[in-house]
Amino acid sequence: MLKEFNPDFVDLSLIQVQLLLDGFRFAVSGNNDRTKSVSVPVLRQFLPFKIPSDDLAFVLICWDRCYLRWSEEIFCCCCPPVPVLLGFGLSGSVCPPAVTPMICVTLSVGAFHPLISSLLRHPAVFLLLILRPSQRMVRFGLWPTSPLSAKCRCPSFPGNLFRVGGCANRKRGRRWFVDKAPRGSPRAMPSSLKCLLFCCLFLLDYVALQNPASFRLPSRRFCPGGFPFDKFIACFQWAVAGACVKNRPFMQLNCAPSCGACPDSARFSLPLSANAAVTVQSLPFPINSDCSSRVQTLEIATRIVPSVEEYENRFFRMGCATMNQENICVQNNCYHERYRTFDGSCNDLQHSLKGASYMPFARLLPSNFEDGIARMVGTSKQMPNPRAVTHLLLSSSFSVLTRFNGLLMQFGQFLSHDVTRNTVPNLNCNCAVFISEECVSMPVPSHDTRLQKKLKDKSLAGCIPFKRSGVLCGTGSGRTGPGRTPRTPVNMNSAWVDASQIYGNEPKAMRTLRAGALLRTLALRMPPFSAVPPLEPTDKEKLLVGDNRNNLFVGLATLHTLFVRYHNMIATKLFQLNTHWETERVYQETRKIVGAIMQVITYQEFLPSLLGGRLAKHIPPYNGYQPNQEAAVAVEFAGAAYRLHGLIQEFYVLADRSFRKIGDVKFVTNAGNVDLLLLHGTDQLIRGMMMIASKEPQRLTPGVTDELFDVSDMGSLNIQRGRDQGIRPYNDYREICGMPRLKSLQEWPEVKGPEAKKRVAILYNGKVDDIDLYVGGLMEEPVDGSLLGPTFSCIIGEQFRRTRDADRFFYLNPLMYSAAQIASLRQITFSSVICATGEEFRTINPSAFLVEDGQSAVPCTSIPQLDLSPWREQQGETMG
Repeated sequence: MLKEFNPDFVDLSLIQVQLLLDGFRFAVSGNNDRTKSVSVPVLRQFLPFKIPSDDLAFVLICWDRCYLRWSEEIFCCCCPPVPVLLGFGLSGSVCPPAVTPMICVTLSVGAFHPLISSLLRHPAVFLLLILRPSQRMVRFGLWPTSPLSAKCRCPSFPGNLFRVGGCANRKRGRRWFVDKAPRGSPRAMPSSLKCLLFCCLFLLDYVALQNPASFRLPSRRFCPGGFPFDKFIACFQWAVAGACVKNRPFMQLNCAPSCGACPDSARFSLPLSANAAVTVQSLPFPINSDCSSRVQTLEIATRIVPSVEEYENRFFRMGCATMNQENICVQNNCYHERYRTFDGSCNDLQHSLKGASYMPFARLLPSNFEDGIARMVGTSKQMPNPRAVTHLLLSSSFSVLTRFNGLLMQFGQFLSHDVTRNTVPNLNCNCAVFISEECVSMPVPSHDTRLQKKLKDKSLAGCIPFKRSGVLCGTGSGRTGPGRTPRTPVNMNSAWVDASQIYGNEPKAMRTLRAGALLRTLALRMPPFSAVPPLEPTDKEKLLVGDNRNNLFVGLATLHTLFVRYHNMIATKLFQLNTHWETERVYQETRKIVGAIMQVITYQEFLPSLLGGRLAKHIPPYNGYQPNQEAAVAVEFAGAAYRLHGLIQEFYVLADRSFRKIGDVKFVTNAGNVDLLLLHGTDQLIRGMMMIASKEPQRLTPGVTDELFDVSDMGSLNIQRGRDQGIRPYNDYREICGMPRLKSLQEWPEVKGPEAKKRVAILYNGKVDDIDLYVGGLMEEPVDGSLLGPTFSCIIGEQFRRTRDADRFFYLNPLMYSAAQIASLRQITFSSVICATGEEFRTINPSAFLVEDGQSAVPCTSIPQLDLSPWREQQGETMG
């Protein structure tokens, strides 16, 4: 497995690489007891291609894009400027991929000066590096043979920029990937030239800090809609050099736009359509015959998937978000046949990135920007202030209660953190000073006394701070003309309902969260915890789970705690049933079961409660895995329809075993910490959420619009987010959901009450085609027993239908689960999970989302629990 190169303890004469040669894996590592250490000259004997020995010390050919991971490491491949920076001279200006074997290397960059990250993004520096790079670097004394060398003890940047040549000559046997000195070894540079060069570099860095957006590597080419795109900066140069013909398979996969191989239509444009007849399909890939006799429980890495922190740091540095790397599914057929990847890739074996994390949101309709590319609606066009819309139209202390309880709202948010997560820039936006074009904070009217005093106390100069969503690199800017690609936001989560908020969306998170087959918890010396929440040892207000938003609300942290306990309970029982299983097998099977149970609760309880009679219309009965369905989360779903903050009540209630109220706490009081969970445990909070009725989501409580997160207003943020992400007006979605377009506000049958229509007319100047989707959809009255109006029911139903049908691992798919396993899963309810994981839960309503005061509660012993006997496997057998 690809690991980090640590210069503090690894012999620099060795390298740590991963070779993928026609399906054969050969790993080389420095100071690794499990892997043989091989020096560069020895390694060359194993390579099936010839390495030039003139200017090239080594040629790195990487399967996917070349990029820098500034937070802690560099991912190296042969395209400039990375190899030049690390001392790999290139023959000519670019190095086309002439062979298919791949070598990828990861190096720690902790010793680099931060200046380097800004410099490399500037086009002028990029051009300096790619023009006959090896000779130019040698000529100026910039050959960085060993900038991190602990053996050589070169000074940190920028000192090693000028002395590294002498350092390399002093320790010839300790240079990075170089078994002989490069031709034309550098001589000492005159001090005056050193000073001049450093001043130029410093000036570039200073300018970069003033305007980071301009300091980016040259843009890759994108097909219309953003997909596919060039995964290497040098794709266009390779195409000009004829690589599209000479190396067609590689170029078609990685450089399609430069080779003119764009598809006819944008892949992520998803018009709503009638549900066509579908049939159960077989797996769209050949099953390796060996898979029937063995179980592969570890995915052999074919690329590097960054952690959330690494991805965000890269985004902060580059100013734009990158796409996930293509996964080579055929390298792990036996693993993909049985288990999910953590980032959601290879669910569809033919299109590995379908539904994966770090991928763009889909669109139900084309984007809506003033300039067609990036400028938010309302920048020049007259649109109502989002805060004014919330204050006058959406915020109300009056609540219409439903028969569903507060647990419905909390599970809905828990589910949201499984499938959606925006990228946002690391900016401190305010109205007093211009920070960036990415700051589009919302002014608060002077007569809005609710927020003005709080804003003054926080020195925010009368505005609600707002940062635009992160944009996919190459979209929303660049060249002029019809070929430009509209701004595209990126989803950091996978689209699958797979409990990723528990396990994480990438392998690094998984390794942090695990303790063998179990999920990690921290024992606390405080009652009443016998099964404690998974608390971070260094942070008493954050849980150690797959999503770092877990402590936003105490109810959300409670659900995280329940599912961590549930995993550990199932893992323990599975091991008791199958003592011959290895730890990894127990963990993977448990993760698969918990993900399936999340789907069971979502599709058998949560969505029927939310959509009511509209469920069958928008989510028809399951008819098998449909690989032709697009799974990506629609921006209209994540940015408008599923932002159900109107379900939130003002208080969390605490209840005893008899469902008697023993206390409450204001909802906004505990935002951001889990003290209430630690003090009272999960049982009192769960019972309290089951006791309190959920409200209809058509209006937001003042706690959500005026008090949440100091000076935030969720209603205003939701309106602004829709405009930021280019969501079209409400009227357009009425049309695709089968309703007639509004011609006037007086002909709006889904909204009751003339006063509400009058306020809409005032705010939007009577223009029905300007109404924001979030505003129009939220104001619709619930229909057919649903909690939502017809437009939001349509969008939410469409999303969950595609998510289900495109998921090869859906719990009803007979290709993934046996008939006995499916039967066992189907009998599970949310009440089953609560009874199994509660500290002292004795009675419960069989329907966990219905309001309960104790009258309908039944003993937990009567609630069906998961029967794991279908997962029993005799030693020597393989579970089907």
